[in-house]
Amino acid sequence: MLKKLSLFILCTLFLSACNDGNNYANPIESVPDSDPPVLEIPIDLTLEATGFETAVQLGSATAIDLVDGVVSVTNNAPATFPVGITTVTYTATDATGNTATATQTVTVVDTPPPTITPPADINLSSSDGNPVSANIGTATAMDLVDGVVSVTNNAPATFPVGITTVTYTATDAAGNNATATQTIIVMVAAEPTLTLIPAKGFQFDWIDTPNATFYRLLENPDGVSGFAQIGTDIPLATQTVTEVVSLYLRLNAQYILQSCNSIGCIDSNIVNIAGTLVDAVGRLTHTNRGAGDRLGWSVHLSADAHTLAVGAPGEDNSASGINPGGNDNGALQSGAVFIFTRSGTTWTQQAFIKASNAEAGDEFGHSVSLSDDGNTLAVSAYLEASSAVGVNGNQTDNTATDSGAVYVFTRTGTTWSQQAYLKASNTETGDEFGTSIELSSDGNTLAISAINEDSSATDVNGDENNNSASNAGASYIFTRTGSVWTQQAYLKASNTGSSDLFGQSETFARKDAQIKKAEICLIFVENLANT
Repeated sequence: MLKKLSLFILCTLFLSACNDGNNYANPIESVPDSDPPVLEIPIDLTLEATGFETAVQLGSATAIDLVDGVVSVTNNAPATFPVGITTVTYTATDATGNTATATQTVTVVDTPPPTITPPADINLSSSDGNPVSANIGTATAMDLVDGVVSVTNNAPATFPVGITTVTYTATDAAGNNATATQTIIVMVAAEPTLTLIPAKGFQFDWIDTPNATFYRLLENPDGVSGFAQIGTDIPLATQTVTEVVSLYLRLNAQYILQSCNSIGCIDSNIVNIAGTLVDAVGRLTHTNRGAGDRLGWSVHLSADAHTLAVGAPGEDNSASGINPGGNDNGALQSGAVFIFTRSGTTWTQQAFIKASNAEAGDEFGHSVSLSDDGNTLAVSAYLEASSAVGVNGNQTDNTATDSGAVYVFTRTGTTWSQQAYLKASNTETGDEFGTSIELSSDGNTLAISAINEDSSATDVNGDENNNSASNAGASYIFTRTGSVWTQQAYLKASNTGSSDLFGQSETFARKDAQIKKAEICLIFVENLANT
C-alpha cells in the first residue's frame, strides 16, 4: 500500500510539471500541500468482558501523506473498556497541518451468568410430625463483572415432613440469571426400644422412618465418655439389632439410634438401660438331663465368649468318649462336660464329653478350663482311681482310689477329640489330683493341683515320694509341644506342712481371670438336681 501511494505521489508531481505546451527546460513551480494524510484503522471489535473493566488489544492504525510520507497516528482509547459500546477516534496530521480522522467501535458484552453457591442439603428433625422452622443457611453469588450479586430464594417459613426443594436465584446487571437448589428433608427419627434378652443381649427394635436409607447405633458406654458408633451401618428394613454385652459393664450406658441418608443423620432420643440382670440371663440345658447331675458345678468361658464349657460331675451315664449314645445312668457320678457355642445371642450344645475311662464316682467335670480360643479343654476327675503316672498311662487298673486324673481335649472345626490323659508323677490314693486346674491363654501350659498329696518337699521339683506331710498338697505343671504333653514341674510350698492343702484354689496366670468369672455369672446354667 505504501509503495502504491509513493508511486501515486511521484506521478502527480511529474505530470504537474510536464504540461503539453510548456518548455521542459522551465523550472517546476511550487505546489501548495492541501491534502490530508490517508488514514487506515483497525476493524470494529466485539468481545466478552473479563471483569468490571476489560483490557482490549485494538490493533494498529497507519497514515501516509503525499508530501510527508508516513505520519504518526494518535487515538483517544481508554486504558480499559467498560461493558457497552466505546468509540475510539484515531487522528493523523501532516507537517502542514492537514488532519485525517477515523473511528473504531469497541463493544464489550457480558453474557455469562453469575456463579451461585447454595447452602448444603440438610436433614431436619420433627419430634411430633409437624412442620419445623430452621436456619437453612445462606447462598452466595459472584459475577465476573458485577462482583457480589444478591440472591433470592423461595424457601417457605416452615418445612413439612418430607422433601422440600429450595431454589436460589441471582441476576447480574446485564440481566443474566443463575439458579441453584438446596434439598431440605424433614424426618421423624426412628425411636428404638431396648430389651434385655438372654444371653447377655441388648436388643434394639424400631420402625423404619420415611426418607432414611440406613441407620447407625451409637453407644455411650458409661454415660460420660461420649457417644461412638458400634458396629457397621445398619441397612434399611433391618429394624432389629442385638449387642452382645454384659449388663454389669453397661449399668450407666446410653444409646442413640441415628436415622441417616446421603445428606446426614438425625438422632433419636437417648435410650437408657432399663431392666434387671434376670432379664439378660440365659438358660442352658443338656441332652441327657437327670437328677443330681450338678450341671454348672464348674464353668469356663472362652476369651471371645463364644465357647462355654460346663461341668456336671454328678452325671451318671456309663458311656465314654465324645457324644456317646444312651443314657443308662449305670455309672453314678461318673461325670460329664457339655460344650455350648454361641452364634449371635443363640447358644447351642456342640458336644457331650465323657472321660475315656468313665466310671462311677470319678466326678469327671469337677473342674474345667478352656484356652482363650476355646479349642483346648482341660477337665479334671479328681476322684478317678487309676494308679498310672505321667501322660497317657494305663487308665484301667483302679488301684489308687481318688488319686485323680485330668483329661485334655482339642477341637478342630466343630469336632472334639481327647488329646491326653494326665496323671501325677507320684500318683497315690487320695491325692485328688485335679482338685483345681487352669490352662494358659494359648492352651499350651496347664496347672493342676492335688490338695491331699503328702510329700514334705519344698519349692520346685523336690523329693515327691516321702509322704511325711499328710495332705500338704502339691501342684503340677504340664506343657504341650505340638500335640505332646509332658510334665514340666512339680511344685510345693516354700514352707510345706501337713494339712496345708496347697493348691486348694489355684489360678494359672491369666490377667482376665476375674473378668471371665464375672461374665460367666451372666449365664444361668440349670442345676438339674433342683428341677
